[in-house]
Amino acid sequence: MENTLSFRVLGPLEMRINGQKTKPGGPRQHIILSILLLAEGRVVSIDKLAEGIWGENPPITSRTQISIGIAGLRKIIRQAGWDTDLITTVTPGYQLLPDGVTIDSADFTRLVRESEDEIRRENTLGAVDLLNKAISLWRGKAFAGITSQLVEEGCVELEELRLVAYESRSSMQLVLGQHHTAAIELVPFVRENPLRERARGDLMLAHYRSGRRAEALAVFREGRNHLVEELGIEPGPDLQRIHGAILRGEAVVSRGCKTSAPSAPSQIPPAIPSFIGRDREMSLLNELLAAPPDNSAPAIGLVTGGPGSGKTSLAVRWAHTATEHFPDGQLYADLADRAGRSQTERSEEVLALFLGALGVPPDRLPPEGTARTALYRTMLHGRRILILLDNAESDDQLAPLLPGSGTCGVLVTSRSSYREAATGNETLHLRLTELSADTSVALLASIIGGQRLADDPAGVRKLVTLCEGLPLALQAAGIQLLARPHWTASRLVHRVEAERRVDGVSQFDRELHDSFTLTYSRLRRPVAAAFRRVAKLSRNPFDVATAAAAMNLDAFTTEDLLEQLVDVGLLHAVIYPREGTAAEYRIPALLKVYAAQERTGGALHAIYPQRVERGLATSG
Repeated sequence: MENTLSFRVLGPLEMRINGQKTKPGGPRQHIILSILLLAEGRVVSIDKLAEGIWGENPPITSRTQISIGIAGLRKIIRQAGWDTDLITTVTPGYQLLPDGVTIDSADFTRLVRESEDEIRRENTLGAVDLLNKAISLWRGKAFAGITSQLVEEGCVELEELRLVAYESRSSMQLVLGQHHTAAIELVPFVRENPLRERARGDLMLAHYRSGRRAEALAVFREGRNHLVEELGIEPGPDLQRIHGAILRGEAVVSRGCKTSAPSAPSQIPPAIPSFIGRDREMSLLNELLAAPPDNSAPAIGLVTGGPGSGKTSLAVRWAHTATEHFPDGQLYADLADRAGRSQTERSEEVLALFLGALGVPPDRLPPEGTARTALYRTMLHGRRILILLDNAESDDQLAPLLPGSGTCGVLVTSRSSYREAATGNETLHLRLTELSADTSVALLASIIGGQRLADDPAGVRKLVTLCEGLPLALQAAGIQLLARPHWTASRLVHRVEAERRVDGVSQFDRELHDSFTLTYSRLRRPVAAAFRRVAKLSRNPFDVATAAAAMNLDAFTTEDLLEQLVDVGLLHAVIYPREGTAAEYRIPALLKVYAAQERTGGALHAIYPQRVERGLATSG
């Protein structure tokens, strides 16, 4: 077994030899050993040891008693199994040789210095890890129970370093956005050390950034009272600056941090300028802001709708209006995978990107998904961050990307059905429908101007009808007309109808075609085949019986397939209020063109090359 000797001094003095706790003699030997340990390998004179034991009036026999005490210590250590000389006689006294000896105070000092190096390298997360390890070594007051004025004086520097380590860790936690964690640790620390202004300023910031402005101001008042009553002075400039910024409601960074805070991530894409309508939806989304910021569960909004319904445009527009409610940043990711990766692989990739944006360096990124999620939630804890997850495919894909902190907000868009994308924790679910005819006209006018619409009112009505209230189609059509000032709306309608294709509805825009294809490509084989079949029906709307005959299936199976198409927005259910039932289904005109066009039809068939038109019941 390896021969070991360790001392624990950050609390009651302990000596362990080969893992066994060994008592270093009586009270005088405790004092002698403590003074030698505090000297950190330097020679300590006999007079200094006598002062440590007896104060200013040592007895005449002090030298003899110290010599006896040293001999007793050597014997205890040797009998416990440590063969190497630990305490040597060196004029004018004694020296403890620390080589090969573990001392927790030395470990503490080393960890604090390493944390300072990490701070200089702006590795905030690494600095916090090191400071956590350093602080965890403390079990109480250093050399607790040792009754010696000299030992107490020798602990002053060590105790100051402990206080600075606590303050540095709190400042770094604020840099990482761990405001609640910092506040929990700072409250008792500030209570025990009321005159330390750096810690008080960080506690004010921790409260303020957690949405507790009144508590932050109360911390300032308490500190000012202590300073005025005990020292007769006002708070220093840093504390005054933080106090003033909180009163004005401004963002503030503590000067106590030895590194500048990384800028809050701001990843939300730019909002489109031609955004009209959706006032009701925007108002409903504001409900996500109503939950108190310290709830245990985050507010989650889910926006679903068919392809081209404007889910992303709505989410991005609202996210920009809500940034002031999330001062610690906004994260964004498009979860749609176009490279053949699994949902799990895409989630892990997004986690890596989010952790990087939150300040985690690449070399500290956990390699495994569960560990990444744990670190991600730790980084988000207490921070007020908005997370926008676009084109989510399932709740399994979403689960690792959801924060654990109620201070965060989450907005999800999905072209999947609610049943697939819902996590069960949604605060709000919005199902987008088509825009009204008036709103559609206004959207076109916002792009190309009212005069061009007035010049061709009949063409505008046909174009609006063709677009069927799809914001993406209306925007694409407007951009086409804006790029061709010599075209009328009627000419664009004619080209779309004549060419019977959607890759420009390239009479518009490739993005609309891609949106349709992305939704279609995610369908199970039977549902995709059902879509192709109903797109060929001459009757539109059509009832279940007509679709069942075309598919050669029973009514129950047919209705189930049609409802799955409704869920993802490829069909619309026609509601008859008098009966209160969805008696018929309608395929939007653009989707009918998309499904029927020869060129795109080839693309549709390429997605499912086997048994394309045979066996709708083929398993997916």
